Amino acid sequence: MARLVVLLGVALAVAGSLSLLTAKSESRRVYADFEAHVTDEVLIVEGVGSLAPEIEQLVTTPREVGQTQIEELIEEGTPVKKGQVLVRLSTFLMENAGRKAQVQLRNKEAELHRMARESALSSAEETAKVENQQAELTCNQDILAYQEGGPDPRIVQTLGLKISKARLDEEYLQRKLLAQQALNKRGYLSDLEYDSIRTDQVKARLDRSQQENSLVLQKQGPRAEERKRSRTLVRKDSLNLSLSKKVARSQSLIRNLANAKKQAEISDRQVVVDEAAWKRSKAILKAPMDGVVVYSAPKVMEPLQVGSVTFGGRELLKVVRNGIMRARVQVNERFIDRVKVGQSASVLLYGHARPYPAKVELISRLATQRDPKDSQSPRDFCVLLALDRVYPVLRPNMSCRARIEVARLAQVARVPADAVFERKKTSVQLAVLTDGAVVRRTVSLIDEDFDFVFVRGVKTRERLLILDK
Repeated sequence: MARLVVLLGVALAVAGSLSLLTAKSESRRVYADFEAHVTDEVLIVEGVGSLAPEIEQLVTTPREVGQTQIEELIEEGTPVKKGQVLVRLSTFLMENAGRKAQVQLRNKEAELHRMARESALSSAEETAKVENQQAELTCNQDILAYQEGGPDPRIVQTLGLKISKARLDEEYLQRKLLAQQALNKRGYLSDLEYDSIRTDQVKARLDRSQQENSLVLQKQGPRAEERKRSRTLVRKDSLNLSLSKKVARSQSLIRNLANAKKQAEISDRQVVVDEAAWKRSKAILKAPMDGVVVYSAPKVMEPLQVGSVTFGGRELLKVVRNGIMRARVQVNERFIDRVKVGQSASVLLYGHARPYPAKVELISRLATQRDPKDSQSPRDFCVLLALDRVYPVLRPNMSCRARIEVARLAQVARVPADAVFERKKTSVQLAVLTDGAVVRRTVSLIDEDFDFVFVRGVKTRERLLILDK
């Protein structure tokens, strides 16, 4: 449009005379006229951006670290080797969380040891209780078996022998008493010795009577009430034993569950401790390769420096390796359809007169808003241009402007788009001043941009008119 304004200014001097000429063939008013020039044309698409190194690796704040501060930062432009420390982030919060988790871990482990001691004691008590009840049950079962089995022949035989012995003792004492009685009458023994033998005889008689009574009772066997009581005791002990075993099993399961829960809590705290240590290791950012340090913090954020607040995922810096530079430029979406991979281009640095040859290497697939805060702002595609060789004077992030050759047209005339009357796919109609008359001529359409059309079918110095449509 700037070229069009110049052409319009030049044509003002002759606009009055041309208006008389148009009356012969056209009744429309002439705004401007110009001379056609047939020559070779180069179509250019421009973009602005900055230089980028051939190889670069971004260093960002690990997302695991979260929000923290920069404690140590390498100076921009410093050459570094792979593995060299670039940034140290504050680990105060992580260390604090790790200490808390460590204390909680120790408390959980102490609780687990205490639970183990209490569990062992409770288990021993329950085992002893079960064993005692088992012993009681066994004893009562033996008693019941004895009672259900009737008299014990060994006891009956033993009592019979005791009764026989008691009778013999009683007969012996009777004979001795008679002999002593005779001697006593004759005056050989005292009354005291005679009474002693008589007492022994009474004892022997009582002992025999007792053994006879025991034998009678033994032969009769236990009473029904005793057997019933023994059976009741056996059932009771059996139920108590079964209940104690179930209680012991349930208490064992409860202790196992409590132990498993405590183990899980310990594992959870251990994970927190390990995670805190892992995060602390992530707070030391090292160079991913040999190269030079370049800060990459966005301009809208505070300058990158020691003490700056950072957060997970924030770009901090880049490690770049010098080589063939790339120009990363933004091209308006209106022109991106003319840009193709492999097209020739030239890169110009601000303040430098020399252009640097380049070629289109990559075109982004998506456009981005030029102003993220304004939804109506133009949208640009990112185009990556590779320079033809290494230039020592070029540095990463230097601002540049790129001129991309999207087409070369041989022997064409460049005509303002406003001069076109009718447009078809391969032709346009122009107003040509011939022998003082304005005639319409259809010419071939070779190419076009937003301001001009490039045609064949007109000659150099022919007068073309821009008429009121």
